[in-house]
Amino acid sequence: MSETAAPPDGLSSDGRPAPPRGNRLAPLAGTLRAIPPEALLVGACLFALLAVFVAADPASHVTASNSPFTDEGYNTANARNLVQLGRWSMDEWNLYLVNLPFTLVEAVWFRLVGVGIVGARLVTIACVSLAATALVWGLRGVVGRATALFAGLAFATSGLVLVYGRLAYLEDMVVLGLTLGTLVLARDDRLTMRWGALSGVCYAVAIGAKPSAAFAVAGILVAMAAALAPHDRAARRWVAGTLGAIALAGLAWAVVIWLPNREAVATDLRIWASESLSIAPRDMLRSVLRYFTTGSDTIYGMQAGPLLALGATGLAAIAVLRRRLSRAQARLAAVSIGWLAIGFGILLIASYRPNRYVLPLLPPLAMLAALGLYVAQQWLRERPWTDRKSTRLNSSHANI
Repeated sequence: MSETAAPPDGLSSDGRPAPPRGNRLAPLAGTLRAIPPEALLVGACLFALLAVFVAADPASHVTASNSPFTDEGYNTANARNLVQLGRWSMDEWNLYLVNLPFTLVEAVWFRLVGVGIVGARLVTIACVSLAATALVWGLRGVVGRATALFAGLAFATSGLVLVYGRLAYLEDMVVLGLTLGTLVLARDDRLTMRWGALSGVCYAVAIGAKPSAAFAVAGILVAMAAALAPHDRAARRWVAGTLGAIALAGLAWAVVIWLPNREAVATDLRIWASESLSIAPRDMLRSVLRYFTTGSDTIYGMQAGPLLALGATGLAAIAVLRRRLSRAQARLAAVSIGWLAIGFGILLIASYRPNRYVLPLLPPLAMLAALGLYVAQQWLRERPWTDRKSTRLNSSHANI
């Protein structure tokens, strides 16, 4: 029998160029190349800025709560136990049951780099840095390059991010999950059940890290269902995919975690801050007034005041110029408003509301600020006085 010679490298058996061999890393490499450089720069700069102070003690007098000096240990104890002792818990401290995504990531990181507060904080620094990168990247196609960069910088330089973004806090992972899940809506072609399921996974991670994230997720889904889904079949598919993923994640948690550990979960619930909510109009009004006067926990100064002002200004611009919004812009505006409405609404009537609870509400403020700035810019560019000024400048250049 005669043997057929193997074709030269790069050629098929008929002498034509062979198709490239499969590369499992090619999609990932393509995705990384698609990230705008300014988005990477914002995330990298935020990471570097927070990492410089990663070993420093928490700042004093930023909150009335003692949490900056206690909660990092509480949040990471079970991950530490697993790596050093081989068991999640040696006693009744079982918070991993109600913040499982956070504890799992911390445990994996501890296994790689060793147990320590610096390593624990690097995880959460990465979370807020990735959220800043995602804001710039995700909003670029909706509001343009410069305005998306403005949104990312507004978030990254917020005082709450600079204070809590370098501590081992659950809220940092919540911020990342909520941001990634919501930015899917920045593109019309992602209003599908598959992309909705991906958003649902991101939301489920946020809720799994800290269950109070469910209020923000509820606001997003209510906004989508009420404002868009009744008139948009694609929006309904996204909502269905999102709800399906969250429901499956909740069912898995109930079967795997809650049912075998009901008493431990009940103990965890007793550890959480107790709330005394009253729906009586007088009590609610008193709570709201107290939040904005004596009970605001200093969030309206240098920590969150500038971004709150930018978000409110953006919301006002959107309300006035709402007819100029594209479908994607209107969608992001709606879900940002829903996110803030329920997220802030709970804080207004809660009895315990330290300023770290506002951290997951910063991304929608940045989105509203960017959307409002963009539509205002577009409106100003189309004003008659802008055209006259441009004509005068062109005439002056012609005369010269």
